Order: sequence, then structure tokens, then C-alpha cells
Amino acid sequence: MITIIIPCLNERKNIDLIKKNITLFKKSNHLIVDGNSKDNSKVILKKKKINFIVTPASRGLQLRTGAEASNTKWLLFLHADTKLSKKNISEIYSFISSKSVFKIGFFKVRFRKKLLIANFISGWANLRTKIFKLPFGDQCLLISRQYYFKLGGHSKERVMEDIEFIMRVPKKNRFLLKSKVSTSFRRFEKNGILLQGIIHLICQLMFLLNLKKSLIYKVYYRYDK
Repeated sequence: MITIIIPCLNERKNIDLIKKNITLFKKSNHLIVDGNSKDNSKVILKKKKINFIVTPASRGLQLRTGAEASNTKWLLFLHADTKLSKKNISEIYSFISSKSVFKIGFFKVRFRKKLLIANFISGWANLRTKIFKLPFGDQCLLISRQYYFKLGGHSKERVMEDIEFIMRVPKKNRFLLKSKVSTSFRRFEKNGILLQGIIHLICQLMFLLNLKKSLIYKVYYRYDK
């Protein structure tokens, strides 16, 4: 069995999408790890009978807490605004059945926004993932619970937790799956394509230079207020 772990913070608008993703699985557990949202989403989660727990708002902490609360052999880390398809589910079950206990899987990505620039950005993300086997959080992460904790799990940081974790996985154990998940274009729409692209680049460079995570967080979320 698999547990779908979804970190959330003020994701009220995506609760229906979360519900649809969960129902695609024939047999699974799910756990929403809410970062103490202020948009009344917890009330809606209760109403729709979606399992959730509450932690302080920190993506890394939320992911790790969800994994610690799970009791299944496999884990799927999924963003609230990422949409799964039947092809994704089929690949997930194939990966699990191949007994790849010490391997991780992740998907290609596309944006739901029908723009040429959105296609260009997702194309670059998929090329980067193919060449460097360096996926980001919106591409999902499929991993056995045993291997997740063997690698030390996610750090409790509020930012760059996905890159920090994936770089602890030997490159030979990272597998790009064939199908694509779709995700929102909301950060680019909110902050502008050029600005958001620059923010991503600066934060990645800051991470590689081993600068303080608190400083990276300030840069990454500067325009989210």
C-alpha cells in the first residue's frame, strides 16, 4: 500500500483537486499536512473527510511529519496544485511492483496554463531532469518508506527541501518516469515570468553556495505577501 502525503498552506482552492487525486488510487492512505492555514481550508478538509494533521508552516517539516505518521511501505509526496492522471497512477503501481525499494521515481511536468512560455519552462525542467536527474517538488517523489528514512528524510527547512533531499540520493537510484503530471503556473502568473525565473535561479545558486536557508527563504518568498 502507498500513502499520499500532501503539504498544504492556504490551499482551499485546491481541495477539490486533492480529493480527485486521492480517488484515482484503488487502495491507498492519504495524509494532508497542513501548515496551520488561515483560509478556512481545515474546515473544508473535515467536511470532505480528507485526513489531515497540522504542523507549523515549513514544507520540509510538513513532508517529514507526514512520512513519520505513515505506516505503509511506499510514500508519494505530492504538491497540492499538482494533478495526477491515470497514466501516472499506472506508472506508480508498475514502479512499486518492480520492487525498486532502494530507488526513487519522479515524473515529467507540464503546466496547465496554455502559453508558449509555459511550455518552454516545462520543457527546460524536463530536459534538466533527464540530464541531471534533478527533479523539483512539483514533479512528485515516489519512494519506499524504508529508503526515505535510510536517507535521513527531508530536512525541516522551509525552502529548498526538495533539492536538499534529492541530492542525498545516488544518481543511479533516481528514475524519471515516462508520463507527465500537470501543475499550476501560479507563481509565474503572480510574480511575472522574468522575476520568478530570476528568483528560482538566485535561490538555487544560494543553495549551491551553502548560504543560510533563512536568507534563501527571504528571497524566495519576498513577493508572496
